[in-house]
Amino acid sequence: MGWLRAARVELASALIAFCVYLATMPPSLTWSRFGIDGGDLARAIARGALPHPPGFPAYLLIGNLFLRLPLEPAFSLNLMSAFFTASAVALIVATARRMNGARFAAMSAGLALAFAPLVWAHAIIVEVYALALFGAAFLLWLAARDVSPTVRAFALGIATGAHPVLIFYAPIIWTRRASEPPRKRSTSTPSVQPPTSNLQLPTSNLQSPISILSISNPLISFSLGWFFIYGFILLALNRASSPWGEISSLERWWSFVSAELYRGYLFATPLADLPARAIALIETLLVQFTPLGALIAIFGCAQTWRAHRAFAFASLIPFLLIAIFAITYNTFDSFVYLALALPILALYLASGLSLLTSHVSRITHVSRALRITLYVLLPLFQLALFWNAINLRDDDAAMQWARQTLRDAPPRAILLTNDDAQTFALWYARDALGERADVIVLDRDLWLVASYRKMLTDQFALADDLDAATVAQKSKRPVIVVEKR
Repeated sequence: MGWLRAARVELASALIAFCVYLATMPPSLTWSRFGIDGGDLARAIARGALPHPPGFPAYLLIGNLFLRLPLEPAFSLNLMSAFFTASAVALIVATARRMNGARFAAMSAGLALAFAPLVWAHAIIVEVYALALFGAAFLLWLAARDVSPTVRAFALGIATGAHPVLIFYAPIIWTRRASEPPRKRSTSTPSVQPPTSNLQLPTSNLQSPISILSISNPLISFSLGWFFIYGFILLALNRASSPWGEISSLERWWSFVSAELYRGYLFATPLADLPARAIALIETLLVQFTPLGALIAIFGCAQTWRAHRAFAFASLIPFLLIAIFAITYNTFDSFVYLALALPILALYLASGLSLLTSHVSRITHVSRALRITLYVLLPLFQLALFWNAINLRDDDAAMQWARQTLRDAPPRAILLTNDDAQTFALWYARDALGERADVIVLDRDLWLVASYRKMLTDQFALADDLDAATVAQKSKRPVIVVEKR
């Protein structure tokens, strides 16, 4: 049980986070906190079909395991989000302890990550970001250890199966681990340094320029991981027809996994909107750990740069790339991608907290109990500040609406929808819960996608017309136009 004793801080952090998530978790699907896609994801896993591109095969694979729980599918997937977010918190605490050796600073930063609004919101709903957050934390955990670039690259390839945005973590693959020579004692007054661990991190030893030979193995390893998750695993999980397309040919497979349907949003933010988006991004980041926590994280970043420059450099690049992507991806909810950059900020926060308490201790005598109290204040303040806004324990509006809509529909009706929230909630209630299998849910916007049109025309012998309303009228079924919620 030695490992259990050694990891008690990490396990305690994960347990605290999981309990908070459980207390604020919705009973099923939710439309809150950008949880609209949850209905599509839950339906896909329950039916063995593909969700929206690029398919998120890692989420599908693990989601199948959680759906074995004797619970409603959506609630099981909510638990999955809570479990992997809490696990990500544990990994960040472990990584922070390795960086600076201050266990309570690491725990404080880990819980600050757990209760950051973007993280907390996605830790309690059906969404892919909790698993992707775990992937980001795992990649950082590997980067702080003596793990070969080949292993890190393979892990990165697998991690992109949770979300392709994790490809921005690629720079950590080439972070080298090297021992610094012992520093000579100085006769001058020693500078203030935070407590350090006897476990070493990679130091400034990045090769420049990187030779082709040094990256060939990691590139091959990454490709193997990526093709395994997006090729073998995705094909194995594709057991039923999907409204989002099929992957029966190489061309269709690539169109799907490269998310051709959404490419128009990439770097599509109008130039005139970029300044406002950048300001909104900064405001969003300041909220996550509170402005004071953000300031401490900035000082921690500077300390990390001094102590572990290669690690700091390799972690700053993913943070900046994700921020740029969030600004330039032209959708209303693109800032949710910032959640995948917050583990990096949490590590900086841990270094900043360690540095701060070290300075305070040198200026005045501070007891151990008081230092622990100072560490606890930040996550406690976040809990008090964000609890009411995040708490979805009584939120069942989505399922009440979906069940009522299906209950009121005439036999064999066609429900004409034009909103993702409506469509995905109805899909989930009908296909995952088995309610009203006689009803057709026809999304007017999605009808323009050839694969969706083909699936419905094959299943229900509908007319192959580009106008969904015309198709519904020709079907000789009752037609119900579902108004936007």
